[in-house]
Amino acid sequence: MSNKIFKESDIQQGKKSCLWHLTTENAIVIPIIQRDYAQGRSNDDVRQIREPFLKKLFEVLDSKEGKQELDFIYGSLEKPKDISLKNVNYENFVPLDGQQRLTTLFLLHWFLSIWNDASFRLMRMHFIGRFSYMTRLSSTEFCERILEYVHPKDIVDSINQGGKAPISKTLKNEGWFHDQWKNDPTVSGMLTMLDTISYLFNNISRGINREVKAKAFFKRLICKDVEDVAITFNLLYLNKGDFHLSDELYIKMNSRGKPLSDFETFKARFESFMTKSTSVNSDFAGNIDGKWADVFWNMRNNVRPKSEEDKPVYYRDNTDGMMMNVIKVALANKYAILANSNDNGLDELFESQVAKKANPNMHLTFYRYTELGVFNEDKDGCIFEDEEQKKRHNNNESVCQSVYDALSFICDLKGDFAEKYKVDKEFINIEEQLNIIMFYGIDGRNSKITSITYQTRLLFWAMSEYCVKFKNAIQKCDEDGYLPLNRWMRFVRNMVESTEINGVSDMQKALKYLNFVFSSMGDGDIIYYLSHLTSSLECTPFPQSQIKEEILKAQLIACDNNWEKSITEADNVTAWPGRSGYLMYFSGLSEKKYQDISKWDTSTHKKYRDLFDTYKKKMDMLLSYLESTEFRTDCLFERAMLSQGCYFRKEDNRSIIYSMMDQSINSRSYSFRQMVQFNGIDCNDDYSIYKDGVECLKAVLNDSNCLFSDIEQVKESLRNIINEAKKQIFDWRWPLLVNPRIWHEAWQRFIWLNDNGTAWVVRQKGGGTNQYETWSYHLHLLLTEKGLRYGYYPHGYPRHTVLTFKVNDQKYQLMIRHTSSRRWRFEMIAVDENWQAINDLDTRKVICGLMPNNSQVFYKDNIHDAIIWAYAMQQFIEKNYKLV
Repeated sequence: MSNKIFKESDIQQGKKSCLWHLTTENAIVIPIIQRDYAQGRSNDDVRQIREPFLKKLFEVLDSKEGKQELDFIYGSLEKPKDISLKNVNYENFVPLDGQQRLTTLFLLHWFLSIWNDASFRLMRMHFIGRFSYMTRLSSTEFCERILEYVHPKDIVDSINQGGKAPISKTLKNEGWFHDQWKNDPTVSGMLTMLDTISYLFNNISRGINREVKAKAFFKRLICKDVEDVAITFNLLYLNKGDFHLSDELYIKMNSRGKPLSDFETFKARFESFMTKSTSVNSDFAGNIDGKWADVFWNMRNNVRPKSEEDKPVYYRDNTDGMMMNVIKVALANKYAILANSNDNGLDELFESQVAKKANPNMHLTFYRYTELGVFNEDKDGCIFEDEEQKKRHNNNESVCQSVYDALSFICDLKGDFAEKYKVDKEFINIEEQLNIIMFYGIDGRNSKITSITYQTRLLFWAMSEYCVKFKNAIQKCDEDGYLPLNRWMRFVRNMVESTEINGVSDMQKALKYLNFVFSSMGDGDIIYYLSHLTSSLECTPFPQSQIKEEILKAQLIACDNNWEKSITEADNVTAWPGRSGYLMYFSGLSEKKYQDISKWDTSTHKKYRDLFDTYKKKMDMLLSYLESTEFRTDCLFERAMLSQGCYFRKEDNRSIIYSMMDQSINSRSYSFRQMVQFNGIDCNDDYSIYKDGVECLKAVLNDSNCLFSDIEQVKESLRNIINEAKKQIFDWRWPLLVNPRIWHEAWQRFIWLNDNGTAWVVRQKGGGTNQYETWSYHLHLLLTEKGLRYGYYPHGYPRHTVLTFKVNDQKYQLMIRHTSSRRWRFEMIAVDENWQAINDLDTRKVICGLMPNNSQVFYKDNIHDAIIWAYAMQQFIEKNYKLV
């Protein structure tokens, strides 16, 4: 304890004792002023105390000569207050400090005794009436019942069956166990503690006769001579002599000091672990409380809590959360690289939504890291005798070094050589990424930054690893910014942007792949490494096409460094960063091999680079138009693309579902961003779901009507391309080219295409009830614009433009639809009250009287004639009958 409140003479009253000896002389009575039994709580903060404590006790019991002293236990001696006990020859020991340890020891004695009948009888006789809680009667009753009513064999059988929570489940099912005890936090804590004791005992006794081991452990706790007892404590009676206990003193003793923060607790345990189990830099403790702390202190106000954003002055009072966030990110990244691909703890380490949903109160403490296998604590004096032990030790070295390196990197980044660490913000905005990492979630619900993406974690890992490994080269460079670092970050940015990291499995694979490349590139120049690869690398979860693209870029730059500026500018397109392979495809570079490129002279390189730059300039202006205007209204870009062919992405080979591409240009799924990932490099004419789309884009850029000097010229060029193409197109695309309103019904940007040339725009990918056959819906829109009364029912089949009317009380419908032979079919039917067709002789006679040539069906060859006849038929019907 930090503030000394005992006189030296009082402390000298302490004597060595143990639970068995103490309860031989006195009964233990936990006073009413004491809190509930807390060591059995199920939250992570307590678990990180409880389980290491129990592990240590079992290690001591398992060693023949091992001893463990549990420090001082303070308390007073009092006469029993129960009248029935006035004549007993012992006093009650009322603990002031030590209640938790005494209760845990009582439960440990009980657990070890149940494995042997003689031991349990001795336990029962010794402790009956000698251990009770004044806090709640139910707690005392529980302690009595597990001594008097339990059948040890039932408990042992339950443990041996290997079920979850074997002791608590068995005891709760006993007839003597009252349901209301479940609401007693002390009883609940005792049950949790017993299950934990059982779990750890099973681990230490695996493959060994448990009954024999438990009997031996129990024997070591009840030795006649206290000097022989395995687990002891120093007992101090506070009310001997002139010293008297009071409630006021208790309250003072238990409320002094500020509790350690999560970070302080972690830091203390981590430093101890690192010193004991690794050879990582010995200056960690000094740095984390010294120069590293100063750097974080200077950044502590970079991001305010939401509630403080509008206040003129705000100062964060500590940096604990910031440092802990960096440590968590470093540990998760490093462990993912070291762990097997099926490691189940990754969700928790990366704080994924899956883990948060499973455990909303998830808390990554030092002990939780040991449970997940991030830290592997070794016994004192451990010699690495086998490969598994060596691997555990090496992993300890790696994860601890990763924490040291991450904190050191941030210190260097903000230190005297800050200018040397400059990286193109298009590759990584390190200030922004650092803020995300340091401040996510540290203000709870009041946090401005609530989560951290896998992309941010990957970019931070890539830059910190590089800057630590090549620190000397970076700080010695003559320029502001180190070119190989920029090249590395461009490569990583491109790879990260090429795929969606949808979970910890993808994240782990991404880290392992990038770590392999990082470890393989020698002097740190990714251009040199990639340009000398003789074959591409499997790079799950990244697309194989992206690594092929990066290799080709590296080969071009290695052969002529003038390529670097062109490629970097093309890669830095905001809408789809890292995607410039399609420009190489347009320029005829995709099919070139390194042995050819390496032989080009300067003029050949310039010829291809000029073509590459020209396509890039056209795309820049096209993207400027798409990003700065409401192109979705007229869908000029999509219609121009469609005029050059079917650019849609097919869902799969068996499906009729196609994606029309997301109208948000930089969307990641079913998008133009994904489409331009096709680069044609080493494709050997393989089928690609995006190849047709890229071909259509190239055709638009190559069209003679295509002019791209400004945004207005882009719009006009797209209109001209559409108008020119629709003169020669007569298939299902024609209505989509001439009528942008049809596109507006594709809410999720999907369309169905049938083999017979029929197309349906659908509001939902699966279709639902709203499906708009393009020709008939186009006719409906045209008729509606002319003020005609034709309706359209997107849930009917086949799709018709319909005019409904009555002759007397009978309903009739004139239906117009487009056929696979490209003609317009006019048909009239009679319907009943349920809108089902009536096909009797009388109605057919009426229909023939209403239709031209006395026929129920007639055809028109083109949409112009179809509109004329639709107008004429409505005029006739409206004049003679009643429209519905």
